[in-house]
Amino acid sequence: MKKFICVMLIFCICILSLSCKSSVPVQELTEHADDSASDSAYRRTVLYYATEDGMMVPVMKKIPWEEGIGKAALSYLVSNYDNDLSASKLGVATVIPQGTEVDLKIEDTNAVVTLINLPEQSKDAQKNMITAIVNTLTEFASIKTVTIIADGNTLLKETSKLMLNVEDSDVSVSSGSAHHMTLYFPNQQASLNVPITRYCESEPTFEKAVEELVNGPENENLLNCFPEGTKLNSAKISENTAVVDLSSEFAQVSDTDGLMSACYECLYLTASEYAVIYDVEVRIDGNTCDLSSVSVFAPMYANEF
Repeated sequence: MKKFICVMLIFCICILSLSCKSSVPVQELTEHADDSASDSAYRRTVLYYATEDGMMVPVMKKIPWEEGIGKAALSYLVSNYDNDLSASKLGVATVIPQGTEVDLKIEDTNAVVTLINLPEQSKDAQKNMITAIVNTLTEFASIKTVTIIADGNTLLKETSKLMLNVEDSDVSVSSGSAHHMTLYFPNQQASLNVPITRYCESEPTFEKAVEELVNGPENENLLNCFPEGTKLNSAKISENTAVVDLSSEFAQVSDTDGLMSACYECLYLTASEYAVIYDVEVRIDGNTCDLSSVSVFAPMYANEF
């Protein structure tokens, strides 16, 4: 009898143990497995689009993995009903005219893009199309340069990544002594982060870049995140954190909904041009700026679909 009781106790313990190990619902396990499988079927790809006022912006889109992923990426830049509808929801536009056929061949690290039946374009539209094609393809590590041929005519030959939204400058670029930096400003709706290329006379540093951010954008379609009168006390990158100290006028940033979040993103993206950044710490006259009432997130990409 005692032997029977012992056997029954061992059996019950085993059942309880199995029950504990199965405490996560089967549905939850299935969902996680499906999410993992679904994510592995897509590639995070940075594509380039035009804004309504003609500026170029990078946008991350998950696209299905397939053979010839570079050509697949370019297909999202071609104007058609689905692509145009998707882009318009973000406030951007496709750059390759409708009806244009796109072919792509990789020769070593040079991508040769052939455009067939490309209609006549304005100078600005063609410039944006070229910029989008080059910068989309050079986001792939295996592609260093791009050649573009349109209906037998070479539009571009073995060109590397192109600068975006270059501002007019008083600095003499032709002398070869000019330097450029990339700054990020939000559009007026703060729905897009727009990269701007600004020239300067000295070697760009993070502190100089933040000073230029505080000065604001030249384009009236972009938003200055820093309240009028704000001055930069200091800016540095320490242990993967961008530390920015601003004057007391910056406290007015809380008067406008969403402005602090937009400011954080632009500081983060601009700082990421200089180092790997995990966080941004904003101070006002040496004191930590309280962001507890504001939801701010480090953006993985400048913009996302």
